[in-house]
Amino acid sequence: MATEARGSQHLNFIEADCDNFIMKKHAEFLKKSKRDYALFGDAIYFNTTFKTNNYNMVCAAIVGVNNHGQSVLFGCGLLDGETTEACKWLFTVFLQAMEGREPETVFTDQAQAIAAATSKVLPNSHHRLCL
Repeated sequence: MATEARGSQHLNFIEADCDNFIMKKHAEFLKKSKRDYALFGDAIYFNTTFKTNNYNMVCAAIVGVNNHGQSVLFGCGLLDGETTEACKWLFTVFLQAMEGREPETVFTDQAQAIAAATSKVLPNSHHRLCL
């Protein structure tokens, strides 16, 4: 934008304004995710089937379903592998963001690392496998 305006002095904002805007949008998204999770977070699906091409990191999504049958993204994270420690970290951070509320049921694939992380971090949740 500074290039298009022929210099940052011609813009009506500074870099800190951009940072504040991004943080505000992040907080708004987290607030919506918390609200959706409070309403529809009784059952979640933890999906690690996506990978990014450039860094070979696993994109792990935590998804639910709303009362209209639509998928709702509660959270996601980039993991450096599908290991027990990486999944434990993501579940722990997710629980912190959702004020410690565990889901009733967690659906995952058959990966042993995910099952181990689920039993350690979400001991009160029922773990079920997806087909």
